[in-house]
Amino acid sequence: GKPKKKKIRTKVIKKGNGDKQEVTDIETVEEDDKQPETTVTVEETPVEEVPQEVREMPEEVRVIETISEDGKPKKKKIRTRVIKKVKGGKQEVTKIETVEED
Repeated sequence: GKPKKKKIRTKVIKKGNGDKQEVTDIETVEEDDKQPETTVTVEETPVEEVPQEVREMPEEVRVIETISEDGKPKKKKIRTRVIKKVKGGKQEVTKIETVEED
């Protein structure tokens, strides 16, 4: 038969808020004959370290190609965006990481 295609997209959003950090995990699984399934997990943790520098970094794209056991090439694209903002005396760090697997 025809091989089924499965696409997994993972998005991790980290927000630093004072002495706490909020991590949002969004995972979307798409299969050929099924509806896309999205799972969202929000976790709040205390921040261990506070970054001193404030900057907005350009988007970083990494493409990882691997060969699976059945000999087919697999492509994994990781896109990372980090935005650091200062409001008053508070610093807000937003990290957006998108992982695409084919």
